[in-house]
This record gives sequence, C-alpha cells and structure tokens, in this order.
Amino acid sequence: KRAALLNEKCVVYSFGSSDDSCFETAVAEELDCEIHIFDPTSSELKDDRWTYHSYGLGGEDPKVTSYWDWRTQQRSNCSNCPMKNLPEIMQDLGHKYVDVLKVDIDGAEWRSFEYIYKTLKTLPTDQLQVELTGLDVTPLESNSLAGGFNGVIAFWENVLKDGFKIFEIEPNYGTCRYRTKERSVSVEYAMWR
Repeated sequence: KRAALLNEKCVVYSFGSSDDSCFETAVAEELDCEIHIFDPTSSELKDDRWTYHSYGLGGEDPKVTSYWDWRTQQRSNCSNCPMKNLPEIMQDLGHKYVDVLKVDIDGAEWRSFEYIYKTLKTLPTDQLQVELTGLDVTPLESNSLAGGFNGVIAFWENVLKDGFKIFEIEPNYGTCRYRTKERSVSVEYAMWR
C-alpha cells in the first residue's frame, strides 16, 4: 500500500530460507517487489527476481549466533555465521522502509526484535510475518533464547503497542516443499497495521 501510494517499488526482506524459496517465489509471482533473502546457513538461492545475502539478522552483538536447531531440537551456535542488525542492513541497502518483513530464524528472532525496538522504537514495516520459536522458552532468562517469559511478553508488548494486528496464525509444520504432520513448537504469525 505504501509503495503504491508513493509510486515506488515495494521492498521485501526475507530472513531465513533454509534452502527454500517458496515464499519469495510466491511474492515474485504476485508483486513486482525488490526482494532480498538473508541466510548465513543456506546455499545461495539464485534467481533474477531477488538478491541473496549470506548473512543473518542479529541483535545488538553480532557475535551472538545462538539459535534453536530444529534438526537436533537443541540450542546451538552458528559460529561462522556473519550477522547484521536491521538498521545496519537497511542503511547498507539504502532502504528507509520495508513493506514486508518476514523473519523465520529459529530462535534468533527474540534478540533481533529486542534490538530493533531498543534502537528504532518502531518496526519500519506495515506487514510482519514472523515465526516465533518456543521450545526453549523457560522462566529462567539465562536458559532461553527468548529471555524467558519476560522476553516473550516484551516482544508482544512492543509489537502490539506499535499498532500491529494479527490476521493469521498457524503452527509451523515445515515449508511448502517439506511438510510434516508432527506437532510443532513454532508458530507463524502474520500481522499488519
């Protein structure tokens, strides 16, 4: 909507691909947007319709690379993964606004959003699609990627105060190419304002 009103090309940031470009392909088929995929753990997804970046979305300290490994169901680290925070990425790419922000980064979302709200105070987007990883959420802050219950509450307080409304919720049973019927501990939320 914003891009159309300003007669600009819409901008889509997609964090976390796991070698799967179903989301980006669907966006490219429906909209003429500038699409950027970010994932330091994936092979490069080559297509003329988007730009692939081999770094991930981080928080305040780019050296912190912990995430929830869905393969092992354990907390893990991506020691050789380069990370950047959202303000840094937007500055590097010359964007002041992102029309669609998709974040599926297996537990690293908690520290990323904490830093975004700490520095920017608001999300520079009108549509947020985020997977929240919850298996490691515990009352103990030191043992949770989310920062315990307080981190989860802080995320929702920030997003709701920022004016976002949920329009779709679904458990993550995999990607459009790799689906499973097993119980999921991650939930995908689609929101707009």
